[in-house]
Amino acid sequence: MLFLIIAMVFMLIDAIILGVFKKQETDISLNAASSSSVISEDCMLIADGGYKDTIPSNTLLAIDYASAKHFSYMKFDARLSRDNQWVCSKSDDLAETTKAEGSVKDYTYYELLKFDIAIDNENVSVKKTVIASLDQVLSHCHDLGITPIIEVYDYNDSAAKELLQMLAKYEFNYTGIIISKNHDYLTKLNAALGTLKYWYKVDELTDDAITLARSTPGFTVCFNAENKKNTTEKINLLEQYELTYTCYNVNNLDKLETLYKDNVKGFMTTEIAQ
Repeated sequence: MLFLIIAMVFMLIDAIILGVFKKQETDISLNAASSSSVISEDCMLIADGGYKDTIPSNTLLAIDYASAKHFSYMKFDARLSRDNQWVCSKSDDLAETTKAEGSVKDYTYYELLKFDIAIDNENVSVKKTVIASLDQVLSHCHDLGITPIIEVYDYNDSAAKELLQMLAKYEFNYTGIIISKNHDYLTKLNAALGTLKYWYKVDELTDDAITLARSTPGFTVCFNAENKKNTTEKINLLEQYELTYTCYNVNNLDKLETLYKDNVKGFMTTEIAQ
């Protein structure tokens, strides 16, 4: 009971939305693209953990900010705590986001709630937040009309079952997307719930990566837009093999427009707003 009360208190704190943002930042707008009228209607723009560095990524407040910037999709990094609870954290290394040491998996979820994530931004009235549970994130996305894209870093059978149950609980069992660099995780999850969409994340479009993607033709390939080895020729191979594809690390309009000409329609970003 105490655990639930504490979690609800933190959720209520983060739920005070929009009013905490004192000043709007200058945006890189998709509308500024030379072919914006076509791109904006045709592409899928995804907030990668959040929008800009104004708010710590993967937090409930980051969802609020992405919603205020009119994102319909948002990607979260899902990790398992020591007590097998799904939490959302950009990094497994707690020192990157809090003053704690060690990794997410070293602590129970109750213990993780004790570690504040500082918000060092004069334009935001809230000065700290906490690591959110995946359940809280999905609930918040449901309330704000945001489709979650869950990047899975850990796996065990019981946690996988809980993950799929949470997605169904918030009515994302047909619209939700699971992404991972671990193809085996995706294959196991797909076997348990085939109605979800699954994205295979790769840094480089190597022959081996494309071959593995072809073994599960229903999966979407999500490649690193900043990797110069992911050339037009490599992207054309995905088209040739009738694989769907998206990309991540797209943070300027020139890159987005170049990829759009290669028929890429999905872009993960922390810098480009609608």
